[in-house]
Amino acid sequence: MKFIITVFYLLFLSNIALAETSSDYAMGKKGTMDFEIKCTNENGQSSIHGFKKINDKLFVYVFEDEENIYGFPNSTVKQLKRKINDIELDIYMTFAPLLPDYGVGDGYGFMFSVLLDANNKWQEFNYFVKDTSSEMGLEWLAIGNLKDSQEQDRRLYDWSKNAFKKISKQLDFGEPFELVDLDTINTNGLISDGNGNFYWSQQKCKKL
Repeated sequence: MKFIITVFYLLFLSNIALAETSSDYAMGKKGTMDFEIKCTNENGQSSIHGFKKINDKLFVYVFEDEENIYGFPNSTVKQLKRKINDIELDIYMTFAPLLPDYGVGDGYGFMFSVLLDANNKWQEFNYFVKDTSSEMGLEWLAIGNLKDSQEQDRRLYDWSKNAFKKISKQLDFGEPFELVDLDTINTNGLISDGNGNFYWSQQKCKKL
């Protein structure tokens, strides 16, 4: 009986050790994600985001063109379904801290991606949202330095939920969020260049 218990215990530990985590897909090439979208702005500059579901959580990665690999995930993804004129839309909200090297102040990059139709056309909105301190950015960096990759995923999930709460408060989103909230966004919650121009953009995207 003790032998059977020991075997099951060792199998349990083995499963924990082999559990998939988001770090398994960092440094990955194109095609390693569940799906990827390429977005292009009005200046012809493009970026690629990869989405990977791991342990029932969806993570977003940014493709690094210079290294030709994906980096570590920015955040987990908040997924919603909303309707416009009886058309059901899939919405993906993702987050990233605005670190000091951006030079725009403390805050978040808030990416709002919408799957428009069955032809895999997407629309993406990006906002630079204010924060009152650098605390969330420092926490995000600390998560990246954790050695336990499972704990890293748990902490990044919690960080992403907290980021959405703070962004919702700054931009006056309703509860629950509705698409009309983007039309009445509180621009005082956005970072500006000091000349009345707010940092936000809109891009057309397609699934790769």
